[in-house]
Amino acid sequence: MFARALELGATESMAPYDMTGVGRGAYLHDPDGNLFGILSPVLSDGTNVMDTPGALDT
Repeated sequence: MFARALELGATESMAPYDMTGVGRGAYLHDPDGNLFGILSPVLSDGTNVMDTPGALDT
């Protein structure tokens, strides 16, 4: 997702980082300068936080 956003003209604001129990997130700027974030449930080690027991419990 991050690489694709860069291909489409976004620029990196904050490199992808892992958030325990949440996923992997990053922040970018679109070509107009607007800041936006992306979030994936897959961590850098390939672990999917949605596969963790209790991940969907509120």
